[in-house]
Amino acid sequence: MTYAAINILVLSAFLLILGMYKPKLLLFWQDKPSRLTIIVVVTVLVMIGGTLFGEGTRQKQIAEEAAANKKAPQVPVKPESDLPLPLTQ
Repeated sequence: MTYAAINILVLSAFLLILGMYKPKLLLFWQDKPSRLTIIVVVTVLVMIGGTLFGEGTRQKQIAEEAAANKKAPQVPVKPESDLPLPLTQ
């Protein structure tokens, strides 16, 4: 997921530069394209890329923790019945 996020962020930077220079190249179907439309599209792409990057990093961290817990030796726990009972009067 992080690779896709990086690709989306690079694409959004390219689209921002190209759209600010000549918005007609990206919005060819409009008669009078505005730079505001480009900014809105790039903002949405940056939010998507940031969310994907954060989620990909979180999933990677979860997978590493699961692998570390799987490799760690399990310490046996004493059952409660072996513990001494407190004396009450």
